[in-house]
Amino acid sequence: MSFLISTPYNGIKVLDLHDYSMSKEFLRGSGSIDKIIHFENDTRYLIIVRGNIIELYKWTREFKLIKQWRNNVMNDKDKLLDVGIIENQYLYSCSVNGEFKFRDLINDDISSSYKSTILNSPIECLKVTRNLDFRILHGGKNNKVRCVSLDEPPKIFNPKEFNIPRFKNLNVEWTRSVEIWNDYTITGNQWGQIKIVKDEREEKFKISDFPITALHIHKNLLIFNDLIFKIGIINLKTMKLINQFTFDGPIKQSLVYYRSGPIYFIYTTFDNKFKVLKLFNNNKTKLVHDIQFDFDLCFELLKWH
Repeated sequence: MSFLISTPYNGIKVLDLHDYSMSKEFLRGSGSIDKIIHFENDTRYLIIVRGNIIELYKWTREFKLIKQWRNNVMNDKDKLLDVGIIENQYLYSCSVNGEFKFRDLINDDISSSYKSTILNSPIECLKVTRNLDFRILHGGKNNKVRCVSLDEPPKIFNPKEFNIPRFKNLNVEWTRSVEIWNDYTITGNQWGQIKIVKDEREEKFKISDFPITALHIHKNLLIFNDLIFKIGIINLKTMKLINQFTFDGPIKQSLVYYRSGPIYFIYTTFDNKFKVLKLFNNNKTKLVHDIQFDFDLCFELLKWH
């Protein structure tokens, strides 16, 4: 496995876990890096988030900055919550106060390539997906879970909100993580509970006494973690909790790596450790990699070959 990681000098390096080698630093900028996204279209691209600024780099023998967006939040007190890419084409961003922006990176020379709308806030978690339309699932503290359906990009100014029956009146809910699987809405809250909702069906899992901060979907599996020490797997076909694991937290960033073999849980801690856990069906784990850094870092799994 290889990763793009941020550096203390506001740049990026490639970390190869096979031999713990590091590439030379590149893309050094004027601000610390909060998120790294990479994707491919006609060539390789990188999206770098520095504070409230989003940068787009394109590979032409080396990575060159081709676009930079600064107006991504409402005011000086607002901040970016999430930035992501859909179908290697659509870039979205959302701020804590609900400033949602949507950009078509391929057809960026037409007027409809950029749209924006305001979502109910404050927002602590966000998931953007596309099936027949674009959908934004979001929630936060004292901000009920909402799912906004967006038509094709030209109509994004008029988002259609539809109710999730079991979440209609949960204004006291404090949602920390959200996901969508098929027609199910999945949430993790501040009090360690996971809810899976479709129409009038609701499944609840009391997992932890700590916030459920991340939900990862792989096929029919929901892989989740709380803030402090617990990882778990729910089979979404059977709605059964099939595995629980423990780890050393508190956790800052996590992702799941899974191909045909075992599941790997990759995460960073607030004391700047980068760890890779191998998860087994008997609820045991193996610490495969444990690297201590002397700086705050973010990472992205590198899929390029």
